[in-house]
Amino acid sequence: MQATSTDDVSIVRKSLDLFQNGAYPETLTFDEVVPLANTRAGAEVDQPFKHMTYDEAVKALRQLEESGYPIKIENGTIRFTRYRK
Repeated sequence: MQATSTDDVSIVRKSLDLFQNGAYPETLTFDEVVPLANTRAGAEVDQPFKHMTYDEAVKALRQLEESGYPIKIENGTIRFTRYRK
């Protein structure tokens, strides 16, 4: 498996951070994460960027999970673990 770039992991992490405040669903599917990873907000809006493929986003998710980021990947679904159910 080819390593995912640090930028890809950072982008996916920023996207998921938006969901970690508990106001959103407890789970997201991989298909929902890919468009999030390809969306920019705030100061990043006007900066050009490379769109992530599905595979790049999934690799970044797996790296985040392995690094201790509070998600659990199960059958194509990401469950947030920072907050109580």
